[in-house]
Amino acid sequence: MLRRMLVLLFGLVALFAVGGGGVAWAAPAQQVREVEEQGPNGACATPQNLGQLTGALRVRGSITPHPDLIAHPEGIDFFRLSATPGSQLIVAIRGNTSGQGTLPDPLLGAFDAACNTLQSVDDAYGSLEPTMVISVPSDGVLIFAVTAFADFDFIGAGNTGGSYALTLEPAMPIEAISGRLLDAATGSAPAYPTSVELQRCMLDLCVTMGYTDLNQDRFSFAYSNEQPLFAGTYQAIVRSGRYAPLTLGPFAVGAGARYDLGVASLERLPLIGAVSGRLVHAQTGQPLGQLVNSVALVACQDGNCWDTRASMSTEADGSFRFVANEQENLLTVGEYRLLIEVDQFESYDLGPFMLTAGQELALGDLFIAPLPLQFFDRYGCETVPAAGGVCNYGLRVVNSQPYTMQLNVWSIMEAVGMHHGVFQPAAAQEVNLAPGESRTFAFSFYIPENVPAYTQFCANFYVANQVPGFYLQPWASSFIFCGFKDEAPVTETPLMGVGTAEAVETEEPATEAPVTEAAVMEASATEAPVTEAAVMEASATEAPVTEALVTEEATDS
Repeated sequence: MLRRMLVLLFGLVALFAVGGGGVAWAAPAQQVREVEEQGPNGACATPQNLGQLTGALRVRGSITPHPDLIAHPEGIDFFRLSATPGSQLIVAIRGNTSGQGTLPDPLLGAFDAACNTLQSVDDAYGSLEPTMVISVPSDGVLIFAVTAFADFDFIGAGNTGGSYALTLEPAMPIEAISGRLLDAATGSAPAYPTSVELQRCMLDLCVTMGYTDLNQDRFSFAYSNEQPLFAGTYQAIVRSGRYAPLTLGPFAVGAGARYDLGVASLERLPLIGAVSGRLVHAQTGQPLGQLVNSVALVACQDGNCWDTRASMSTEADGSFRFVANEQENLLTVGEYRLLIEVDQFESYDLGPFMLTAGQELALGDLFIAPLPLQFFDRYGCETVPAAGGVCNYGLRVVNSQPYTMQLNVWSIMEAVGMHHGVFQPAAAQEVNLAPGESRTFAFSFYIPENVPAYTQFCANFYVANQVPGFYLQPWASSFIFCGFKDEAPVTETPLMGVGTAEAVETEEPATEAPVTEAAVMEASATEAPVTEAAVMEASATEAPVTEALVTEEATDS
């Protein structure tokens, strides 16, 4: 079988700062044998022969699974090679993630000469691209398979196809890589959290091998079963919220070496000034400070925005202001996103945007859009006494859309304890909510005396359009409350009867002050208390089906 092979000379030269000076490090020349995949090699019994492995090897190929066939030879490639028995190899597949091909989610398999599976790897080092370290069997033969997730039977049935690079090289352990970092402003150990990422580089690609934090002013990566390190070219990337990013390397580490990078200095980044703004209702312009909310300023690096530098809830008028300082808000120059969450409103994401030294960024009013249906003022009973009783609960619903909503609404209750039951306290209601209309929906259910103590019950509210089979098509829901049966006093005890529900229409618009849970509880307190005798009398006259719903092992709604 004809194969085209090329031999490339691959060298790396880099410069990095050590103790304020510069030292040039030249990685040794690395001979890499380049091979192109040649078929047919879609079965373990007929692999492409790569010959003897004497150094780094890269095979370029592609796979094309057939969408209508469970197994397809074009969807998988097998390769056979020989190596020194007992030695270790580093084998990896590179594709779309690393830019070495187009295969989005490769899967790597290793087999012995009889095609028995030795190892398989899907993802590695936080990447979709697999890397494995494997020992060569006693006969010196290994077979490798390149396929795609989720072809764990290695028959060419992966979910995707594309081009790839299969890399193989001898694995020669090293002892450790270490170094020391100092704050350039003070000459002492960094005063702010600092982490170091170690990467191993081969064929234009650097793969993360591990992370560590500073131990005072030192960092170290040592060989272990959990973190194996092998001879090759490395670089260390230093990151901190207070210091400028620093890359140490590339540098070459030989087999068995304990490599010390020496001392490197970290330069402090300047601080910005402040970021301010105000959250307002997108439809009414009213401030949203009275609602539960969170505003976070998140730093971005290399396109990833995950480092939350500061967060807060707004003032009552919806305003917020982040002021940079050395203690709490370590807001250094750089790229940021502003992430906003307000209860019953759409998430808001602003950015990314750049902030410079001392900059005061005033964002003004930020208009936050409400959810189509908003749920407020949830209430319910926290406990029911041992003698049993009625639990009242509900919530207020607001239509924030500019059209009337024709809806079916209902509640589902779940009881968990010695028994498990799911039931619907009352039939679904057909309701029409006008634009901006606010309506409170109230429910109740009865808990008999014989329900075991500490049985927990939780209520949820569901919304669907007025269509056939609406129970199977809810498009909005809200948790209301959880309570339990105990000997503690009942939080709410008005006896409304078994399995009732009512809708209380209110005239206030969506922007008026909400009905608070405290007001609901105050109103409940003015009603006639439920005595144990009254509860027992009600229990004797209630329809037994409700008790069955609470105590049965499982009940459909």
